[in-house]
Parts: sequence; C-alpha cells; structure tokens
Amino acid sequence: SIGTNQSYRRYQDLLAHARSAAPIAANFETEMIFGLGEAAREERTALVSASFWSLFGVQPILGRFFAPADDQPPHGTAVAVLGYGYWQSQFAGSRDVLGQRIRIGSSDYTIIGVTPPGFSGISLRSMAAFIPLTAGAADVFAEVGINDDRWRTSYRVGWLQTLVRRKPGVTVDAASADLTNAYRLSLETQRPTGPAGQVPAAELEQ
Repeated sequence: SIGTNQSYRRYQDLLAHARSAAPIAANFETEMIFGLGEAAREERTALVSASFWSLFGVQPILGRFFAPADDQPPHGTAVAVLGYGYWQSQFAGSRDVLGQRIRIGSSDYTIIGVTPPGFSGISLRSMAAFIPLTAGAADVFAEVGINDDRWRTSYRVGWLQTLVRRKPGVTVDAASADLTNAYRLSLETQRPTGPAGQVPAAELEQ
C-alpha cells in the first residue's frame, strides 16, 4: 500500500505518471445492503479497480473477474464477483449463479464470477462480493449526501487505499523515487484546482 484515504483523482494521476509499478490498484471496503424488503441485509463488500485481481495472481473458481472495460467512470458496469463463502451460503455453491442478478445498494448487479476459497484480497474479513469501483461509488457516496461526481473529480474526497507492486527488476529505492515523483506531479496538477494562492491540502489524504 502507498496510501489510504486517497482520492480517485490521485489514483488516476499515479496510474498516469508512475513507471516502476505494475499494477497499481485501488480498494475500498464497506457494508452495503444486499436484497430488498424484509430479506435485505448488510454484507461486507469490496469496491476494487479492475487491476486489483492481478496483484494476487488468483483465478476465479467460476466465471470471470471484471475487466478494465467494466470499471470506467463515470458509472462503471454493474457486475459482481461473489466471495466463495457467500456463494456457498446464499447460493448453495450452484454453478447456475452466473448471469443471475443480485441487488446491491440501489442497483441490480449481474453475477459474473466467484473467488477461490479463502480469498479476501487485503482484508482479514471475508467479502460477500467484489464490485467495480466506478459501479459502486455513487451508491456509497449518496449515503453520506454526496450525490454528484465529486468522488471522482475532487482531490479533496479521500476514500481509497492505493496498492502497488513493483515491476520485476525494479529496486525498492528506484520504485520509491518513481512513486514520489508521480505524487509530486499529481500535486502540481492539483494546485490550479484550489483557491488562488492556496497550496493543496494534501494532508487530507493520508
């Protein structure tokens, strides 16, 4: 991890400027409402970038993981990869789960895959589902009163954990210098978006 509570804008800048890391991914974990009416219940959910999967070298036990085309702003594609435990407990491990629709937040998601047993990404807690960052963000922020695109356009909205892996053959020192430079370039991009003469409040992202 190279940062928590980072903005989506910062994440996009790092993707554009970093040369030593492959991949760079982003992750956000939260509780989301699954289902409707009396059957609705909160489940642990991970909003992740499409690049997230390649950090771990895992393959779905069923179906597929979502791809970059599914994780494009402003809204992404409403697809879901179920956690293995949730698949077993709620769908009895049925292979017919692929293509079924599941209500997550205010949207219906199409189930496209299932993670291997025991996989929870970087979390110690099991996940009911993994969904694209850009598909789930609007729901997450609407709950806290942000009903516009600030989650992806503002440097001041920090919410993501950014994850990186060094490219083969790149030293720790070289990677650190490269990422520091990428962050500096991002701050230079951010500076004109603030009030005249005001240095961006980078400390909002920790």
